Amino acid sequence: MDGADGERLTLDAAMAAAAGSAKLWLALSGGLDSVCLLHLAIEAHARRRLAGEPVPSLHVIHVNHQLQDDAQRFEHFCRELCAALEVPLEVRTVDCLDHRMGPEAAAREARYRCFCTVLNEGDRLWLAHHRNDQAETFLLRALRGAGVSGLGGIPAARRLGRGRLERPLLGIGRDRLERLARDRGWRWIEDTTNLELRYARNRLRHTVIPALEAGWPGAAARLAEAAERLGDSARLLEAFAAEDLARLGADPSRLDCASLLALGEARAALLIRHALGRIDVPSPPRARLLELLAQLGAAGDRSVEVRWPGGVARRWRGALHLGSDALELDWPAWVAARLEQWRPVPKDGQRVALEGGKRCAGERLRIGGMNRRLKTLCQDSGVPPWERDSLVLVRRSGSEALVAVLGERQAWVADGWRLEGGALVEDEHRGANRR
Repeated sequence: MDGADGERLTLDAAMAAAAGSAKLWLALSGGLDSVCLLHLAIEAHARRRLAGEPVPSLHVIHVNHQLQDDAQRFEHFCRELCAALEVPLEVRTVDCLDHRMGPEAAAREARYRCFCTVLNEGDRLWLAHHRNDQAETFLLRALRGAGVSGLGGIPAARRLGRGRLERPLLGIGRDRLERLARDRGWRWIEDTTNLELRYARNRLRHTVIPALEAGWPGAAARLAEAAERLGDSARLLEAFAAEDLARLGADPSRLDCASLLALGEARAALLIRHALGRIDVPSPPRARLLELLAQLGAAGDRSVEVRWPGGVARRWRGALHLGSDALELDWPAWVAARLEQWRPVPKDGQRVALEGGKRCAGERLRIGGMNRRLKTLCQDSGVPPWERDSLVLVRRSGSEALVAVLGERQAWVADGWRLEGGALVEDEHRGANRR
């Protein structure tokens, strides 16, 4: 869509689709692509507003990764640009030091965490990826041995946190954006690291793709189209895996091992990848996934644990438990989240101050007139051993007696207390499950 009105039609359609959102966020780095997106979005927003059509409020987010000497210069440029365009800007500064992954991957993880924090239910976030990014991603993933899902490239839209991520420029080439920016006199900052050939994407951008274009004009566009077709195939496979997940109980964090293995290797691997995606955990490399399936097929009830960057899989009580491999829990935030999720309150309606603490040993909770051991409650309710240390033990402030025990998926309250919020299903131990 490189015609004269291509960008206008694309952004008008995207803005119309976003009409029902309260906020539309634009990610701004200060480079050519995001500057073009910002200007085009503002113009589309103004056209729709002048026509009397509903529009969301525009907001900009800039993430300062602190990875370059020019990081402050980029931030300053974004502040000046948004002030000139009269668009509210939110700046987030992040620490990308993560020894488990390289600087690029760590920066991406930090950036997306920031995106999730600003998105409320129904909000949208626009990113400035374009057709050349799609072609580069296709080649990178092909060289890394990706399957159909990976070769499907960059999705035009997906769920992100409580909102939705969209890429309205994905069908437009970078050369068209650069011509447009120069014709319109838009200013941007050149990121000097984009010229460093030590980065794989830069080598593709500056050496491989130009060579392909020289021999096969339009190669980047054809690669992007191939990625789009494979994306269609990947979505069909996702739908197929979703049906398998529904048949296996619909819990993406817990899969019955026998039923999983009965699907066969390829189908089981597809289901595991789908389940991990549902709980926002990255998929393992193919070799690790095959290792996991081989261990699950081994005889006996020995424990199985397979880890990879960002994820972990464990076999326990005949089920495969999938989750994040987070090394350290942010305990204050975790306690606050569990208290908000379950909200223990006295049945007599008193207003009391509560505090949450960690497990020690031998704790008991009075349920049904009996002091039940927490260890027994966990065993009877099937709480896996690795989740038990993250249970939040709730007491009245200044008291030693437990009034509730809260996990992410299960909770129990003492006699005289009840839980509020969510869809709660009481079990035989007067605990509750989140359904």
